[in-house]
Amino acid sequence: MAIRVLYVDDNEALLQVASIYLEETSDFEVTTTSSATLALELLENTSYDIIVSDYQMPVMDGLEFLQKVRTKYVDLPFIIFTGKSREEIAIQALNLGATQYVTKGGDPKSQYTELAHIIRNYVDYSRVKRVEKTVSQIDLRYQTLFETANDAIFLMRDDIFLECNTKTLEMFGCTMGQIIGAPPYKFSPPLQPDGRDSKEKAMEKINAAIAGEPQFFYWKHIKYDGTPFDAEVSLNAIEYDGETLLQAVVRDITKRTQAERSLTESEERYKTLYDNLPDGVIIIDTGGQITLCNDNVLNMFGYTRNEVIGQRIDMFLHPDYRVPIMNAFMESVNAGVTNPKGFEILGLRKDGSQLHFHITSTAIEVDGKVTGLQSLLRDISEKKKAEDLLIHQKDELSKFANFMAHDLRSNLQVILGLAGILEEEHRPQYAADIREAAQKMETILVKSVALADAGSVIGTKDLVDLADLIKEAASVVLPRSVELTLEVIPLVHCDRAKMMQVFQNLLKNAHEHGNATYVAITTTRTDTGLTLQITNDGVPIPNENRSRILNSEFTTKSGGGLGLTIVQRILSAHSWDFALEEGPQTSFSIIIPNEDIVE
Repeated sequence: MAIRVLYVDDNEALLQVASIYLEETSDFEVTTTSSATLALELLENTSYDIIVSDYQMPVMDGLEFLQKVRTKYVDLPFIIFTGKSREEIAIQALNLGATQYVTKGGDPKSQYTELAHIIRNYVDYSRVKRVEKTVSQIDLRYQTLFETANDAIFLMRDDIFLECNTKTLEMFGCTMGQIIGAPPYKFSPPLQPDGRDSKEKAMEKINAAIAGEPQFFYWKHIKYDGTPFDAEVSLNAIEYDGETLLQAVVRDITKRTQAERSLTESEERYKTLYDNLPDGVIIIDTGGQITLCNDNVLNMFGYTRNEVIGQRIDMFLHPDYRVPIMNAFMESVNAGVTNPKGFEILGLRKDGSQLHFHITSTAIEVDGKVTGLQSLLRDISEKKKAEDLLIHQKDELSKFANFMAHDLRSNLQVILGLAGILEEEHRPQYAADIREAAQKMETILVKSVALADAGSVIGTKDLVDLADLIKEAASVVLPRSVELTLEVIPLVHCDRAKMMQVFQNLLKNAHEHGNATYVAITTTRTDTGLTLQITNDGVPIPNENRSRILNSEFTTKSGGGLGLTIVQRILSAHSWDFALEEGPQTSFSIIIPNEDIVE
């Protein structure tokens, strides 16, 4: 460890030579000054292992300097190094407390080599005596505790180790001689984990403790061989024989910090998994309060994390569900058993809108005691809508089946009756009537199958040129005698096959039921979408039928009454509006929302 030398001489050239020789000769840190007065100021702020001073200097000579040093630094080694070899001066210096009187002269290299040897001997001796003095001042009652403690305990004067226990040597992997007299930053890496210089930060903590502010902090230490370890350091000022020393307690926390890092890494992996689950995840304590949730829960219900954490789970529940679900929750907590199938619940978002979600929970146990529940939440609103639509569709199809059966039975009775007459009276003219009745049955069957095929759920919406689709439908169902006019229509997103059914039915109805000679399709743009107006010049729909024409149970008998129901069903599945307009001519409107329009 370096020996810190304060060298005082009024000759600047000699100071430079001495500094070079001493620092090259051994592990010395030499501070030079040309004034004894300045040297005293340096002593106030810095600790030195030894002073080397010239005798003959202006203002304050070496002996006066020695006297002032001894009033405050009794044990600090002090060498008078001078060209004056007078015996009376040497005796006076020794009487004033000089450690050694050395005469300058001779070969510089030999002279400074000898001086370095003298300095080292006195510093080593001084360090040993200082440690012995410090140890002797420690009360015997605390010596056993000091030596048997499981933490490293050491005493420092400023930033120098004076004494340490056996645990310190074990922790730092060194001998007593390797640590006593060294500063704590020698057993530290150049930089601390926060990027700060170890020596600078150590001195900041030391000075704060000396000023009476106890310090407790994390520190990255290194052993004597350079192996790093994590430590907690407690630093306090204590008084011994009128002198302020520092007592440091160092605890090796490497295993703890490694465990904490492993735990943090595990938590990060869990959080990544937890945040990327397709479902919402919440953890609830035994009082029903939410302690943790992932982003899916926040997105599902429209809240921020601060609005959710600490609130009860029933904030997500519709009022009708709060009491039974909270009762079930408390039963699960008390019994430590949850319903493996979970519950389907009607919930409330922050904006007041409703959603259906499914929740399944698992009890969280610590030391055999239930501390809460972990629950998975899945938004099943779309599933519930699909189920409701399926139920509605089944009901509608049931009604159509009964309606179709009624019409078919009526036509079958006609066929059977005519067939009987034909058989009994041999009247061939009834054959045409039989064919007509059979054709009506065929029409009803075809349209019923089309209706079932339309259903309430459409397929994928693709980008479709609606104008081309309408022209194609017209070529199939309209004779050339019926004129079709068509305004410019933008591209739209729709199920092309289902939309073909829509326009085939509308155009076919205009021709077959209205005897129209032309069909005009016009467009009107609004803020919310595009309105298609399908108008024909055929026979107007009677007023008494206008309010019932879109009813699935309405029929004029001649055609079965199912075409417009198919149209309405398909357009509704697209979320497009469909209506029969008021006016002298038959006119239907289809409103396409903005989200399905491509311009």
